Amino acid sequence: MKGCRPLTEPEVEILQQSVGGVYAARDRALFLLGVKSGFRISELLSLQLGDVWQHGRLVERVTVQRRHMKKKLEGRTVLLHPEAKAALATWLLALRQMPATTAQTFVFRSRKGQNRQITDRCILSLIFFVC
Repeated sequence: MKGCRPLTEPEVEILQQSVGGVYAARDRALFLLGVKSGFRISELLSLQLGDVWQHGRLVERVTVQRRHMKKKLEGRTVLLHPEAKAALATWLLALRQMPATTAQTFVFRSRKGQNRQITDRCILSLIFFVC
């Protein structure tokens, strides 16, 4: 995108501190995972609990399957940044306590419906880059 630049660390800090409300843990985890991993929003929203929580603990590397990638040529695995891992762990603690949570539950699920991912239209309030 013309004129865009990556966020600086102080800007990332300000944005993650500005997240609030009932779903603050979810939104903070989504924001930090996006900023620290480089995954597209559609790739992040495709993550299911089984992709990030295995053998009773949070995984070290997150893998987005090939079918969820932009060109669908190959999947991608990224080492979790410590900040993103901490935010994701906080959100997963709350998510796993919700009823009907299975390995197929979307990590960033919607309030609407039984197990639906939030839409990218809901993400407009989160800023992933500064133009």
